[in-house]
Amino acid sequence: MHLNLSVPLDCVSVVHPERYKKPINQEFFPVLCFDQKLRLRLLSRGKFVMEYDNYQNFQNHAVAGYVSGTNAGQLRWEYKRTTLEALSPGDQVLLTPVKDAVPTPYWLDSEDPQPVLVHREAGPTYFLADQMSQTDKVWIPVVIQKDGSVRALRNEGIYVDRGTDSAWPSGRYSVDIVGGGGIGPIVDATERWRFEPYVIDGEVVEISLMIPFTKDGHPWGQW
Repeated sequence: MHLNLSVPLDCVSVVHPERYKKPINQEFFPVLCFDQKLRLRLLSRGKFVMEYDNYQNFQNHAVAGYVSGTNAGQLRWEYKRTTLEALSPGDQVLLTPVKDAVPTPYWLDSEDPQPVLVHREAGPTYFLADQMSQTDKVWIPVVIQKDGSVRALRNEGIYVDRGTDSAWPSGRYSVDIVGGGGIGPIVDATERWRFEPYVIDGEVVEISLMIPFTKDGHPWGQW
């Protein structure tokens, strides 16, 4: 490994992750290791490991000069910093949002803390269920608003994920809620869900989320 292992590290991980998520997916429970200056030096998800080295202080931040990703001990990629350059006044202007800019909801990665569900509802069996297998799922895109209420994106990316036992070829198939499919009641059910407000850096924000349902209208997976 490229990392200087002589550096003392303190590592944190979740004990008994099966209490929080079943089945266990290592991506949701990484091991994080920090040096004595609280700089991230190692992130491990099962066989996948990311290493951070050659830190340099820049504008009140510690920036890693070398980052690598290995899988099962084999180097897959690496990043080497060459130059750190402050933004010029002209760059700052380009990065400033226009007055009528509308902020987009924050999209959660798998490593991010997941929203806390307060209330959920199943939807009725829908028309498409007759054409679905047990492993097929319907995914509904939603926005969790700042008060924890849910707004479904009714015409923006609803799709059916066909499973291995489907009569159709495996893959994603878009669903037009206006044109048919009978999934309107499922979408209505998602808008009756409630979450705790989601906070990032001390500020309540809106977040985007995909909620999956089975063919009988029940939420699937962690929901």
